[in-house]
Amino acid sequence: TEIYTLSLHDALPIFLVLPSLCYENFPLVLLEAFSLGTPVIAPKHGAIPSIVSDRGQGLLFSAGDVASLIATLREALDLKESRWVELSQSAHRRYVTDYTENRNYAQLMGMYERVVAIAHKVDMQGVLQGTAMRQEKAPEALGD
Repeated sequence: TEIYTLSLHDALPIFLVLPSLCYENFPLVLLEAFSLGTPVIAPKHGAIPSIVSDRGQGLLFSAGDVASLIATLREALDLKESRWVELSQSAHRRYVTDYTENRNYAQLMGMYERVVAIAHKVDMQGVLQGTAMRQEKAPEALGD
């Protein structure tokens, strides 16, 4: 009986392949792959190209085009290990830079702060306009 020992690296996928025909808005599976440093093979449609840079964090193919998917899979399998490491590091770096919980929280709070500032500005403009209108009507109310 032979005993095989696998390391964590042996258990990790080489690529995530997302062969979706749907216009995905923001597939979380891409972020999960990035968090592990797994490059992605995905269609270049919908929001995916804004998440996965072609030859940056993975490889993109033409959606619905079987020949394009096959060519992209072949390209992925033919990559030198050093190039795969570059894609892997880029994927993980993109996750750390743009998609961690802390980064998401900071972005969300920034949006809330901008909305509150705009609402306050609009409210203040309304107050100032209301004050000006009341001042214009004041002489009429006094019987002038």
